[in-house]
Amino acid sequence: MNSALPRPDTPTRAAAWYLRVALALSFAVSLADRFGVFGPYGAKGVSWGNWSVFMAFSAKLTFWMPTLLRPAAAWISTVAEVVLGLGLLIPVWTSRAAAATGVLLALYAASLAGSYGWAAPFDYSVWTASGAAFYLAAVTRRATPGNHQLK
Repeated sequence: MNSALPRPDTPTRAAAWYLRVALALSFAVSLADRFGVFGPYGAKGVSWGNWSVFMAFSAKLTFWMPTLLRPAAAWISTVAEVVLGLGLLIPVWTSRAAAATGVLLALYAASLAGSYGWAAPFDYSVWTASGAAFYLAAVTRRATPGNHQLK
């Protein structure tokens, strides 16, 4: 434990809170979309609209996997988004949840680039969100080395 690390000031804590909520809500909106909460596929602002359209999208992203494993990857990513979204909102293991979020979003960005071209993850700011999650992990870990949380 390095006691020389300063505790973050109020603006840093506020920014970390904002980032935690923004990342968690991004997962929540994505989850809601794949289950049709915002309307059917093709409606304004709807990316998937139902599970089957999401599964087709996920299958394209996981082109490098054996076909039989692609549905499992869609379910695993969905469960990961639920767990990580909650982990970001519930300040128990914020640093770990943020680091795992960074990894998940980096994998998503790499898959988007491989499937839809190099510009796709930039069009949707996935690299930025991944970097923000890694930064949140670093800031929350640095904040209080004993429990890895911003208070």
